[in-house]
Amino acid sequence: MKTLSARRQILRPLPPGGPAPKGSPELPLAWTLLAALAVVAVVVALAVWGAPSGGAGASESTRVEESASSRPAPPGTAAPPVTAREARVLLAEAGGLFRLGANSEDPEAAQRLYEQALYRWLRVAELGAVRNGRLYYNIANTYYLLGDIGRAVLYYRRAELVAPGDRNLRHNLGYVRSQRVDRLPVRRTSPAVQVIFFWHYLLSLRGRFYLFAAGFAVSCLTAAVALWRPRRWQLKALLGAGVFTLVMLVSLAVGEIRLRTFRDGVIVEREAVARKGDGTAYQRSFVDPLHAGTEFTLLEHREGWYHVRLSDGRSGWILASAAEMILP
Repeated sequence: MKTLSARRQILRPLPPGGPAPKGSPELPLAWTLLAALAVVAVVVALAVWGAPSGGAGASESTRVEESASSRPAPPGTAAPPVTAREARVLLAEAGGLFRLGANSEDPEAAQRLYEQALYRWLRVAELGAVRNGRLYYNIANTYYLLGDIGRAVLYYRRAELVAPGDRNLRHNLGYVRSQRVDRLPVRRTSPAVQVIFFWHYLLSLRGRFYLFAAGFAVSCLTAAVALWRPRRWQLKALLGAGVFTLVMLVSLAVGEIRLRTFRDGVIVEREAVARKGDGTAYQRSFVDPLHAGTEFTLLEHREGWYHVRLSDGRSGWILASAAEMILP
């Protein structure tokens, strides 16, 4: 017969408040809720991933046939929007035309082919609601080959917003900047800051959103498992996943705020005279005009005029028609 002390060792103390009623739904409900949140995060990430972004590449064939969507609209009529199917056709045609131009030994024929490829890429970008770094990069390269440095810088900067970690993009942008007439300093983030917060400067907003969704899903699942069967390692995993998710959330918020306050632009005309006021009657701000490819920050916009500040701190008013904003 077991002694009283042995019986006490077998019995386990009751939790505070007494045992939970049989069939209590509190624990399964919390576990189910956290698991559902994790599933929602994954579903949202997959939905964003599947959204059209214009990433279709050109087909391998160099034979180009004109499609209905690649023909210019009649004068005086608005061009119809481009569907997803038409966008794929236009991207394939543009890629084939660009390769034909690159392989042509006749400079005039190459220029015509580049212009046709550019028309198709621009049609996809402007009427197809497509925004991705690869498309902007192709447009910028074509503009440079056609001798339009201003719009080349413009589209390289647009591509940089979407694909900040692309090395080829950074190289080409730096090279085209070196070809500009105006030798102005380029505003750059401190290298130390870029190294410390490398994910923020190498990943696009979409990439950071995927990481945030993944971290949030892992946090929810870890919390659900910890509620079901608590273990010490689960708390450490939950803390790590929570910190990671918070870091990605802050990075997303900073990126979104930057986009909402982003007011950079590029001069696209060959020359733009900067004046001391919003009118041609005002005196010039600088002795020499500004040239294509010069970047600026918009301070104020009045009808037909931009008040801009250059990277060296100087400011003036230029015609709005002489420049384009990086975020239209």
